[in-house]
Parts: sequence; C-alpha cells; structure tokens
Amino acid sequence: MPTLEQLDGALAQSARQVPAIARLGGGTVPQTDAGHPWRILGGEAVVYQLRQPTGRVLALRCPLSDTFDQRQADRYRALSAYLAHPGTRSALPLASSVAYVEDGLTLAGADFRSAPAPVVAMDWVMGPTLLSAVDRACRADDRPYLAALADAWRALAEGLDRAEFAHGDLAADNVLIESGGRIILVDYDTCHWPGADLDISQPGTAGYAHPHFDPRVDPRYRDAYSTLVTYVALRALATRPDLRQRGGDGPTAVGGALLFSAVDLANPEGSTIFGLLRGLGQPAVEALAQTLRGACKAAPHAVPSVAEWGRIADQAGQSAPRQGPSRSAAPRGPIGPLTAQRRQELATRLNSLLLTGDEEAAYRYWYRSGLHQDEVSRVEIGPRMADLERRRAIRLARQAAGQRDTRTFLTLWDAHRLAEAPEAAALVTLHAAAKHREALAIAMSEALGAGDAVRVADLWPALRGDTLISESAIAVADTLQRHFGAAIAAALREGDDATVVAAIQAAEGAGVAPSPLTRKALRQARDRLRARAALAEAVARDDRDTLAQLAMSGTLAGMGPLDPATERSLDRALAWPALSRALAADDDAALRAAWDEALFGDDHRLGPEDRQQVERALRRLAWLDTVRAALRGRRASILSEALRNVPAGAADRLSAAERRRLNRIAGRDLAAGRLALALATGDEAAVGIELDAVTGAGGSAAELLDWAGVPPGNERDALVRALRDVSQAEPMDHGRLARLLAAARAVTSAESGMGQRSFATFRRQALRAGYVARYRDALAAEDPVALALAAEEDRVGAAELLDPIERAMVAEAIARVSTVGEAAATGTV
Repeated sequence: MPTLEQLDGALAQSARQVPAIARLGGGTVPQTDAGHPWRILGGEAVVYQLRQPTGRVLALRCPLSDTFDQRQADRYRALSAYLAHPGTRSALPLASSVAYVEDGLTLAGADFRSAPAPVVAMDWVMGPTLLSAVDRACRADDRPYLAALADAWRALAEGLDRAEFAHGDLAADNVLIESGGRIILVDYDTCHWPGADLDISQPGTAGYAHPHFDPRVDPRYRDAYSTLVTYVALRALATRPDLRQRGGDGPTAVGGALLFSAVDLANPEGSTIFGLLRGLGQPAVEALAQTLRGACKAAPHAVPSVAEWGRIADQAGQSAPRQGPSRSAAPRGPIGPLTAQRRQELATRLNSLLLTGDEEAAYRYWYRSGLHQDEVSRVEIGPRMADLERRRAIRLARQAAGQRDTRTFLTLWDAHRLAEAPEAAALVTLHAAAKHREALAIAMSEALGAGDAVRVADLWPALRGDTLISESAIAVADTLQRHFGAAIAAALREGDDATVVAAIQAAEGAGVAPSPLTRKALRQARDRLRARAALAEAVARDDRDTLAQLAMSGTLAGMGPLDPATERSLDRALAWPALSRALAADDDAALRAAWDEALFGDDHRLGPEDRQQVERALRRLAWLDTVRAALRGRRASILSEALRNVPAGAADRLSAAERRRLNRIAGRDLAAGRLALALATGDEAAVGIELDAVTGAGGSAAELLDWAGVPPGNERDALVRALRDVSQAEPMDHGRLARLLAAARAVTSAESGMGQRSFATFRRQALRAGYVARYRDALAAEDPVALALAAEEDRVGAAELLDPIERAMVAEAIARVSTVGEAAATGTV
C-alpha cells in the first residue's frame, strides 16, 4: 500500500506526479515550514489541500490502499451524477462538488514502473470537525453552543432520512462545521442514495457503528444507530459538558468518540457513562440514554429510526419537570386540559406500572403523559408520585455518592429537598461529606488560582475523580505534574532510594504518570532497597550462602560504600566455602590459603576442633617452610633446631629426596659436633677421624669450622683435602672455592705450617682448574668470542691443561676474532 512518504513525495512534485491537478484547473499544494505538503491523516486516506488561482480551495483525498476498487470508482461517478440533479445538492449536507479522478496520482511501482492511483476531489470545507468543535465547547462550558449543535444534528439526521440518503460511516471526524454553523459530511466511500445499487459490507467506525454489525440491514437505515449515538452524546454534553472528561477521545483522534466508547456501547449496563446519565435529572437525556441502551442490545434492524428517537426526545422534553436552577429549560405540557375519559385511561396505565413495581417507568410516564400538569391528577395521584419521585431521588443520590458525583448528589438533595424527607436520613452523613468536598473544591480553585501546588497536592486525594472539579481537571493535572516532578527530581538529586520511591509512589497515587526514565529510576531504587533489606537480614542471620550470592550476582554494585562490619561479613561469606572444603579434606595447603585471621579469628562457626586443625596445619607448614629453606641454604644449625621440635605429621609431608638430604645434613652436623668436641679437647687423633667423617657425610670442614681454632697439623690436612675436592669437581663450585681460599689465607696469615708457597700452589691449581672448566664450556657452546675472552684473561696457564685438539680450537677462535676486529677497524666489513 502507498506510504505517507510516497504520497508526500508525489504531492511535493505535483506538476509531474499528480495529473489530477491539471484536470481540475491547476493550483498549488500548500507546504509546511519544513517543506512537506500540508495534509490531514485519516484512518483510510490522507487529504491534501489544493489552492487554485481563482481562490477556490479543493480537498484531494488519496486512499491509503494500492488495490484499485472499480466499485468505488463507480460509486463516486454515480454520486457525482446524483448530486448534479437540481435541488439534490442543496438538500443534502455534502460538499458542493465531488469528482473522482481514476488515474489522478502517479506513484513509483515495482521494476521502476509507475502505477496510477485514484484521487477524490471535493470543495474544501472551512471549519473544524465535530469532534474538535465539541471538545472546545466542552472546555469552555459553552452549553448553548452544544445545545445548538444537538438541534442541528437532529435536523441533519431528519433531512438524510427524508432524502433516503445514508452516509454509512458517520463519525465525529467525518463531520465538519462550517463557519456559519452548517454541518457538512465528508468521506463518501460508503454512501447510499435512491437508485444506488451498491452493497455496503464495512461496519463503520468503532464507537458509532452498532456492536453487532449486520450487512443485511437496509442501507437506507444504516445511519439510525450512529445518528442516535451522536445525538445522545450532544444532548448529554449540553447538560453536563464536564462528562466529556469522563469519556470521549481527544480532539485529533482518528475516529474519536464524543462521549461513548465502543466498550460503553458493547456493554451499556457496565458503562460508567450510562450510569452517570441515569442521574442527570433531565428526563429527555435520560429517556434518550435508555433508548440508546436498548438499541445497543437489540439487533441492528431493530434500532429506532430517526423519527422514533426524535419523538422520544420530544415527549420527554415537553414533560420534563423543573428541578432547580441548574435546569436549562422550563417544561412544556400538552395542549388543552385532559378529559375525564383521557385522564382515566392515563391513570389506569400509570397505576398498572405502579402495581408491577416499575417505578422508573411510572415516573417517566407521569411526566410524559401530562398527568403531572392535570389538577385533578395532582390531587389524586400527586402525593403518591411525590413519594415515588423522592425515593427515586434518594436512590439516584446514593448512586451519585458512590460514583463520587458530588455535583449530582447536591443537585438532587436541593432540588428534592431531601433534608426534609425522613426516609433520606441515611444520606445525612453522605450529604455532610459532599458539603465538605464542595468546600474542598472551592479551596482547590483558590489554590489553582494562587499557583499553590503544595495545597493542590494536599487537596487532590480527597477530590480525585469527583465531578466538582471536572472542569479544573486539566489545570490540576498540570499542577500536579509540576509539583511531583519537582519532588521526584529533588529526591533523585539527593540519592536516597527510600525518598525516591516515596516521591514516585506519591506521584503515581495522585494519578501522575511517571516518564520512562522515572520508572527506570523507580525500579533501580526498589532493587537497591530490596538488596539492602536482604543484605541486612542475611548479615543479622549470618546467612553466608545468601551473602555470597548477593556479592557475586552484582546486586550490590550500585549500593555505594558499605560499613566495615558488612564488608567483613561479605568477605567472610565469600571465603567460607574454601575454608569449609579445606577443613573437610584436612588439606594443609588449602587451609593456609583459605585462612584469614581477620575474618575467622572470632568466627562462632569454628569450634575448638576446627581451630586446632587449622593451628596444626599452620605449624606443619611453617616447619616445612623452615626445613626446606634450610635445605636449600644448607643451614645445618637451623635444620638441627627444626629437628628438635617437629610438629605431629610434619615430617611425613617431606618428599623422599628431602628426607634423604635432611638425613645427610643431619649426619654431617653430628660429625661436625664431634669434631668441635675433639678440637676443644685437643685430641689430634680424634680430630683427624672426625674430619674424615665430616667430608664423608658430604660436608666440608672449611664450611663448618673456624679455622683459627684448628690445630696446625689438622687444618693443613683438611684444607688440602677440601681444595683438592673443589679443584677436581666438574663443574667447579666457584663460590665454595672462594670460601676455601679465604680460609686458607687466614690459616697462612696465622703462620701455620702450610706456608705462603703451599698456599700459592694450591691457589694456582684451583684457578687453573676453573679456567679449564671455562674453556671447555665455551668449546661445548662453539662460542669463539667466549674462547678468545677466556684466553685473554687466562693468567695462570690453564690452556696447558687442555688436550692438543682443544688447544688448536682455542687458537683458531682467537685468530678468527682478531681478523674480524681488524676488518671492523679498517672499515672493510
């Protein structure tokens, strides 16, 4: 189907894409400030305006359908021919000219081909829609204008009925009001007139069409229901303009209802609007509303005709009683006095209604029949009817109070002097409440005038939905919007979730609809409040599962900083599962990883056995850490101390290799102790034996003893043995060698028996062994630079200890490095 963008584009290039304009005599299509064609959008078509050079203004109606309907083309051609008959056009409330241009519009189609579309042209009616005019009159409380519209509408319906012309889709936005007050109908897709052999299969606009559409109904009577709906709405609004705020749609709504919605018409018994009309105290409107109620429930073909519901309105209007200053017209009685026979006939009918208990029908008949103006009847039947009318007024007043229709309640109370009626004693409390609301309504009006939004908000809960302030409902809504909007904004700035929720709930309670952003803020604030409550409860109960879930789910992310005690509870809840698993598995490493003294030091969930288990694990691990560090550093004294205080089960956690190393070092430590004892006693034979025991256990006397205290003969033997071990080791332990040399120097400086020459010899041998190891490491890595550097630094002749092949490789490396250096110096590289 054509889109609005396609139609707008075509009308923007009307000279090329709208051939109908040239056929209609030319003209221009007005545009908006944004450069788009000015248009009015309907449910099934969009209407553009064409201004012609002659000053004539036409409406170009473009259907929103890409399906060509030949029947519609035939309908409009036949309608144009029908309206051309003398006197027909002036007798019908239609536009003065109608033209159907079958290919009046060209739109881009598939495969880059253009497709024609029809255009219906008619004179432009200068004036608002009936919907817009009624809405404006109700807002201005212009009851005379609304009454005049109702009279004009009835005259229009009667004229259509006489001409046997049916529009077929009467709705408030298909009716325009000219500046002079004349009503004009537009949109003729479903029209029927004498001689038109065209079926109507569409039900019409919801809210105006009969709830049980039947296409078999004679087209001439298709408008009976829609004209009745519109007439009843206009008559009701002329009596109570504020009713439109309880029903009806906005002035620009497509197919908008004046008063009755489609739901009201489908279920009149459950409709609030129909309920309000029962208590208006206007017999004409009440009778019409009762007629409409019956028409809603009857079959479409049984709907009263225009003439029938017109007679009902006349009879009720002529016999309407004056019921106080709010009534707009005095009742008109029948012409001439009643004869005795006629009086008897009417009284008999009235009595039969009273006997059946149908007081509502009896009440209406009393006024419709004219008995209420007959002197004899007033004397004979009047007191009884006065009691009936009072009971009716009490019933309607009670209904009005239940519907918060204070205006109707007070009107009935005053008009029927219910304060003087004993049977209305039960309404005294309701009357006092109604008077109180009336005073509040006056205060509300004063607050609105003074711009006191706080006072308006305070009064609103007591008056919300009451008819006393129906005329001020829009002003109240605007004031409440500003008031609660400011309160919500202040709460959001303050950042207190409870205040935010309270402010938004207060706004919603007052009927102020929050914006999407405000609803989002409300959801977030409620989520945070729920999270805080759940967190507080979980902390109080020490529910660690819930605390961990709250922490891991991200629920607490937007809550800001928490107090230290709560943070500690959350951290403990997160760490608790790991500690529980470690306790169950008796895993020392897992226990140390999970244990946190700050979290679990005072934890009531840990019993004495749990704490002992943790302490044993920590002691074992501390012992193991000490032992392993001592093993790596060969700290015999530390190992000795550790072995004197082994925690239960700690030794079992050492590996087999660690136990072997521990035993070896422990044995060496015992031998060193015996050696120290031998040295202290001066037993040279024992010293020699224990030195052999130390070195045999993998130790070195140079590492274990203070050589200054070793007797001369023994220290020489120990140093010789230790230096020989180091010089012959592959690879050489240079750190150990340095310590031995330092010890040897100390012995030499003490003028021991070794002598300077022996020390130099041993030192040279040790250094030569070290350089030999360096040469062979470089040879194994095939690194000529490392070989050349070792040869350059060799001051002890270690190269002599290499075999001939190794020496040749060293010489070749030195020559190669020298050649490269000379080339770099001369720049020939």
